[in-house]
Amino acid sequence: MPGFVGATTGSTSQRGYGTAHQRERRRWKPTVDAGLAYCAQPTCLHPNRWIAPGTPWVLGHTDDRTGYLGPVHALCNQRDGARRGARVSNATRKQQRYQPSRACATCGRAFQPWTDEQTRCSHACRMAEQQAAERSCKDCGAILPQPVGKRLRCLACAPRSARRQRQQWKREQRRHPIDQGQGLLGDPGLGW
Repeated sequence: MPGFVGATTGSTSQRGYGTAHQRERRRWKPTVDAGLAYCAQPTCLHPNRWIAPGTPWVLGHTDDRTGYLGPVHALCNQRDGARRGARVSNATRKQQRYQPSRACATCGRAFQPWTDEQTRCSHACRMAEQQAAERSCKDCGAILPQPVGKRLRCLACAPRSARRQRQQWKREQRRHPIDQGQGLLGDPGLGW
C-alpha cells in the first residue's frame, strides 16, 4: 500500500508477507481467477462480497496478524487498515486543552475560544471591528459617520474642506492660463 506509513519499515517477512504469506496467496490465486472467491473481510464494501476475476485483491490478515482471513478486496483491506490505524492514533492523541469561556470584545457575549488569541465570538464580530477601523479618521482615530465614502479624515483633521479645495483650484487656474487651454500667445482655442 503506497499510502501506508509503515509499509516500508522492516523486511517483507517482518511485515508479515514472508514465504508463508506468499505460499498462501499462490494457493488462493486459482480460486480468485476462476471467480469463485468471496471477500473474507468482516466489513466488505461491495454489496455481494464477490471478488470478480481481474480486480485487485490481497490476502487478508487477522487483526492480530497471526493468521490469514483469505482473499479480500484491496479496497476493503485498506479501509480496515485505515480504521484500525485511526483507532490507535485517536487513542494516543492528547485531549484538546480546555479553554475557559471569555467575553467577546465586540458584543460582550460569552463564547468558547478555540485558541488563546481568539477575542471575538464570530465572523460578524470580527468584521464589525474591521469596519469600525476602516471608518475611523486616519489622523486622530475618531469614528467617521456612516456612510463614509472615500473620506479618510474627519472634518477637524481634514486640511481643507471640499469648498476650500475648489477655491484653491480656481485660484491656481487663474495664475496659469496655459493650463486652461489657451495658446502661448494668448490665442484662445489653439491649445498647443
